[in-house]
Amino acid sequence: MTPMDCQRCGKPTSVTIMSMFNNEEICLDCKQSERDVSLRFDNEEIIIGDPVLTDEQRKTPVFVFGSNEQGIHGGGAAKVARDKHGAILHQGFGPQGNSFGIPTCHVPVGRPGWQIPFSKVQFYISCFLIYADQVAAVDREETFQVTQIGCGFAGWTKEQIAPLFIDANHNCQFDTEWEPFLLSANHLYRAYWGHF
Repeated sequence: MTPMDCQRCGKPTSVTIMSMFNNEEICLDCKQSERDVSLRFDNEEIIIGDPVLTDEQRKTPVFVFGSNEQGIHGGGAAKVARDKHGAILHQGFGPQGNSFGIPTCHVPVGRPGWQIPFSKVQFYISCFLIYADQVAAVDREETFQVTQIGCGFAGWTKEQIAPLFIDANHNCQFDTEWEPFLLSANHLYRAYWGHF
């Protein structure tokens, strides 16, 4: 078997496996790192590898940001998530620290192959909405501060992205810029947190 390079670390390997966070073919060492990151411990469910969250951070809404599938949180809301909310480098999707990443592009904008199909963005948002529903069922107090994901560097418009959240649970709060797109008879009360 001819060795190939791991799509995450770049090391040559003869065995690859699919990443659980995106569609990369990664080596077994990188896969073990993913397992270590995703293991949860104690009742507070802090992810191994996250910075330790303060009590104050645990009380604040979960910061929902637009990411890339590679989890390179280098600009915009993704950088804020990494610097202030515990987002994990190389984890593009899912809960991390006191944040939740939703990929809206493959790699940082400007690099070759950065775009992903809109259907993939829809899929990631649907997965987040299911997660938010599950959280609401067990913790009525936990809220999600949803930024205008994908409407910055990734180039999607408010008109494209905001309506994908029309059926979001009551525990999701939105950027006020999205208010005109989230009006619904099914959700007479919707919370808005401001603007990022």
